[in-house]
Amino acid sequence: WLPPYKARALMAGSQHYRTFDGFHFEFAGECSYLLAKDFLNDNFAVVINYARDGQRVSKKSITVYSDGTRFDISTDYKVTKAGSKIELPAQVGGTTIRREGHVVVVENANGLKISCNLAYDQCVTEVTGDYFGKTGGLLGTYDYEDQLDLMTPDRKVSGDASAFASEWEVGQGRCRSQRNLAEPAVTHPRATSLCSKYFDKEESPLRSCFKMVDPKPYLEMCLHDIRSASYAKMEENICVTAAAYREECREFGVPLDMPRTCVRCKKPDGSEMLAGDIATVTDQDSPATAADVIFVVERKMCNKNVIPNLIRIAQSIEERYAARGFVDTRYAVVGFGGNGVAEQPHVVTADGQIFSSIRALVSAFGGLSIGNGESDPFAALVYAGQLPVRMASTQTMILVKCTTCKPDDDNSMYADIYRMLIDRGIHLHILDDDDFNVRTASKPSKSKRIFGVDRKLAFTVKDIKDLQGDPEIHSQIRLPKDFCVPLALESNGTLFSSMKMFEKRAINKKFVDVMARRVALSSAPDCQICECVSLEDGVGQSVCSRCVSPTLGPVRSPDFSPAMYEETAERKTYKRPKTKTLRTQKQQ
Repeated sequence: WLPPYKARALMAGSQHYRTFDGFHFEFAGECSYLLAKDFLNDNFAVVINYARDGQRVSKKSITVYSDGTRFDISTDYKVTKAGSKIELPAQVGGTTIRREGHVVVVENANGLKISCNLAYDQCVTEVTGDYFGKTGGLLGTYDYEDQLDLMTPDRKVSGDASAFASEWEVGQGRCRSQRNLAEPAVTHPRATSLCSKYFDKEESPLRSCFKMVDPKPYLEMCLHDIRSASYAKMEENICVTAAAYREECREFGVPLDMPRTCVRCKKPDGSEMLAGDIATVTDQDSPATAADVIFVVERKMCNKNVIPNLIRIAQSIEERYAARGFVDTRYAVVGFGGNGVAEQPHVVTADGQIFSSIRALVSAFGGLSIGNGESDPFAALVYAGQLPVRMASTQTMILVKCTTCKPDDDNSMYADIYRMLIDRGIHLHILDDDDFNVRTASKPSKSKRIFGVDRKLAFTVKDIKDLQGDPEIHSQIRLPKDFCVPLALESNGTLFSSMKMFEKRAINKKFVDVMARRVALSSAPDCQICECVSLEDGVGQSVCSRCVSPTLGPVRSPDFSPAMYEETAERKTYKRPKTKTLRTQKQQ
């Protein structure tokens, strides 16, 4: 690579700034200020917006102008486009905005990338070398001269952060206060000792990066952050600074773990675990009252009329779990197979969040536009397995697909997914664009009353009053040679046919109810061993597995030899009746 190289600038907390050229300063105001802008071609502009919170000011949002559109990223993960709320991922022209764990990423085709890790209140702005000497704002001039980073729009270098920032103020009218409202550094002996522990001492967990990235500016940053902390919680306030230092070290190729005190996982009783802690949770310690349900949806034309009706299935599942005594059921949506940013597996947010209540789920399903990208159901299941589910919750995945699952060359992904489902007690249910083939049926019409199957039973319209299942019909069914089907059946899940959602209304309603009844039978393992681990974004997440895992042995591929599977992989899809798309039920 030839210079100029790409440049990165950082905003952390409400007042910490590191410019493109590495200059550090502290500033907080009451208004909006230009962080960076392409002053040559006007390809982008980035603005920070402050708001007064009592006697203090806090960062309210980050505004990004790109491709003629304004995006606002709030600290609560909610995103608006031109003032209207949107769910992620989204794409406008060459600009994409997506959610990656606790990070919101905005990227455009002209060389701008903004990554906001909102869990640690930091945003990184990256620009390519094409913008060398062409930017201006609080993040500096990007010209390899850090002495010039406090340059105002009239090309004068200021010696004061407050005067410098006021010159980059944007918005209507002048700011009421031109003062620098940044918290001053603390001088308390315990605070200085604590910050030195992480950013100076040899025993620091961050010491492996000290020779690559100077920790002194971050020691000063730490002293500013600790000032507002109570004596008992001083150590918790080093996390924003530690995350900022970790981010810069990662750019230099030095991976760091977050300090253990910053990585926390919540237990079912409300207490917390730190990174590396292990806990055993049984059904006696934590009765099953919480469920995490993940819809994994293929964004293809074949699901165009299925997607609008998924909310009805979710509402029915909510009712069935409530009838079992569950008081906290959350939902997440993972999409795949769409166009552009929606092709690879991704989270579809609901009211800005990964997991949400049933009320917010409507907006997530509404964000599932149809595309025609490459589909990989296996990759989507692996991605869904990485979402932040809760400790001791009942975990359910509902794969809504119309593409046949095919293994990779060595079947390794199939084996990994199988072990993930079994070890963690995840129940996989499939809603497939296919119908059931009965060995004794001379015509497809004889199998129309079959809604779905699990490992032992077939479910029909007769199960509407009492979910009993029919083992005799089950013995006559031949399932497609789809590699996702045995994953579902072996995880105590099911296979249901979305074809039944297009029968006459009476059958459709019964289908939704029967499927929801069977899905809601899913329960968490009786005993789990959970460890608190740090994710790539530095946030804690509990990873649980059964206390006693079933003996799996070598898992290479599913056994399609039993007579319940078809001899060919051909999909037995029949022509749907011409019915109108059912309307979703109104939220109460």
